[in-house]
Amino acid sequence: MTAQPRLPDFLIVGAMKAGTTSLSRQLAAHPGIHMPDREVHFFDREDLFRRGHGWYAAHLTAEMAESSTAVLLGEKTPAYSYLPHCAARIHDCVPAAKLVWIFREPVWRTFSNYLHARKKGVDLRSFPAALAAEAAGSEDNPLRCYVARSRYAEQVKRFLDYFPREAMHFLLFEDLVRHPEVELGRLTQFLGVAPLAAKPPQRHANRTRMPFSVTSMYLARRLGGPRGLVFRTAAVLNGLLPGRMPELDEESAAGLRETFAPLNAELAGITGLDLGVWQGERGAGSAP
Repeated sequence: MTAQPRLPDFLIVGAMKAGTTSLSRQLAAHPGIHMPDREVHFFDREDLFRRGHGWYAAHLTAEMAESSTAVLLGEKTPAYSYLPHCAARIHDCVPAAKLVWIFREPVWRTFSNYLHARKKGVDLRSFPAALAAEAAGSEDNPLRCYVARSRYAEQVKRFLDYFPREAMHFLLFEDLVRHPEVELGRLTQFLGVAPLAAKPPQRHANRTRMPFSVTSMYLARRLGGPRGLVFRTAAVLNGLLPGRMPELDEESAAGLRETFAPLNAELAGITGLDLGVWQGERGAGSAP
């Protein structure tokens, strides 16, 4: 039997391509925490949100056994941090929930987001062309708003309109990769559970791997949608051989660093995070 439906105690709200999958799996390894295996998307998808809070509670606990020893229930959906309507919806549903944020050096997060979109058949353009379209204001597809999703300070301020600062915990992807025990210890203390007794599991669980033919993925998405048989078949076939991974060109990187510099300073002021690791970041943060 499954546990009684209940609403979450905490949510990992973002950011996309910043280690949310790894962080979720590390927390799910804690005996006192239960998290669904997949992203829920309750607050950002209209079709799911219309099902109501009761459906949300039942969905969160569908995989949770009645005999579970978990004392905390969480979920992670990084779309929540970016889409403007989510903060108010989350507050209306679970006003006492704790919010967890994980940030990645924004140039590499932006590029990783672009690679993810290419892998999923969302974008055929070069990275400079995609950036130019977004800068010109001609990009209306939220799946291709790569720079906007890296404007972390703006997203945090939006949530601060609804949640107190003390209800939020902030960490960096780069710190989690390098010092997982330390970062997870701080996080479990914030959540109010004992530290993880065992070594944390896989640190970077959602690396982007390019399909053999990006064009075929793009066409399959348009023929059958992202959940259709055509797309799923194309994904399987494209996974048989590795594709060419685009490289981040220095001109694009330099322009992005200039764009993000004032936003990073604002983020540091809001969160108290030391962002020194982002200066000239070419190590763990550069992985797709």
